[in-house]
Amino acid sequence: MSSMIFRMVFNQEKPDMAGQLIDRKTIAAMINVKPETFRKSVEIRPDFPKPVLRLSRETVRWDLADVEKWLRQQRAAAQR
Repeated sequence: MSSMIFRMVFNQEKPDMAGQLIDRKTIAAMINVKPETFRKSVEIRPDFPKPVLRLSRETVRWDLADVEKWLRQQRAAAQR
């Protein structure tokens, strides 16, 4: 996620996030949707990154770098 978006979502400077795992709630905040909307509409997309950790139906984590890459691709596609 770009530092601009990070500051908008979390209202702080971006710390070192190498290898950070993020949950549905965090991703939903990044794209400004409710967690349930993310789960039903975004998470199921074939082009959305696969989780790197799934402990249960509710405990699922993604690699931040994978999600950032997907967001960059979505922005690029929207500008075409």
